[in-house]
Amino acid sequence: MWKSVVCVALIGAFGAVSGTSKLQERYSWRQLDFVFPNQQLKQQALASGDYVPTNGLPVGIERWENKLFVSVPRWKDGNYLRFFFLFVST
Repeated sequence: MWKSVVCVALIGAFGAVSGTSKLQERYSWRQLDFVFPNQQLKQQALASGDYVPTNGLPVGIERWENKLFVSVPRWKDGNYLRFFFLFVST
């Protein structure tokens, strides 16, 4: 009986929180693009398949102070980086 009460309470609490707070989108992108030291290196990485901009899928995002940390698993070939951060305004 007490398990049912706890379950109903948790579902009710989740519904109350999810119904009142909405996430605000601040950044979005369709593909990951990186700055290379020069255009020739970028073209070489694209030609060899070491870098495929559309294969990056950010799955872990955390903000700490003025940095946004992003993790990208290597589920597909062509992910140039696995982990990077961006500077963001506060």
